[in-house]
Amino acid sequence: MSHKLLTDPRLFQFILKIDADTVAAASSQACPHCNSPLDRADYWRKPRGLPPALEDSFRRRPSFCCRAEGCRRRQTPALMAFLGRRVYVSAVIVLVAAMQQGATPVRARELHLLLGVSRRTIGRWLSWWKLVFPLTAAWRRASGALVPSIDETSLPASLLERLVRLRGDIFGGVPSLLKLVMD
Repeated sequence: MSHKLLTDPRLFQFILKIDADTVAAASSQACPHCNSPLDRADYWRKPRGLPPALEDSFRRRPSFCCRAEGCRRRQTPALMAFLGRRVYVSAVIVLVAAMQQGATPVRARELHLLLGVSRRTIGRWLSWWKLVFPLTAAWRRASGALVPSIDETSLPASLLERLVRLRGDIFGGVPSLLKLVMD
């Protein structure tokens, strides 16, 4: 897997398209607490790890706020662009962690120069993939359906390889992995 994929705008545009569909569906919903209409109430993000031409597309985090006085609860749909509150774009977290398995110091330096990701940050991501993710309910559900089983010690690379093979290309594999993580 090449680090050139991390600068390919097609992957990030594909993720934005999937998220746009999620936002459109969420905008038609009512507040789950009081059934009042929701108003759009986006907030700003400072995305990291993107090609410069796409940074503006990821700066606004779509969110909704209940219109009813006294309720005003926020509803923020789970999007593929970011994994929760992380500042790096989700595809970057997956791809960099996968590339770091068997990484050379040269590759780590290239990724740092390309994305500004420190070795400590990459280490935290790899720890999450190896120690936390295998304990999640989403992984337990998914791993039971994967035959032959996937080597958990080489997550996320082993899972990404399998999903790329199943979906036919990286543009199907990465979103499939992100959906799994978001469950």
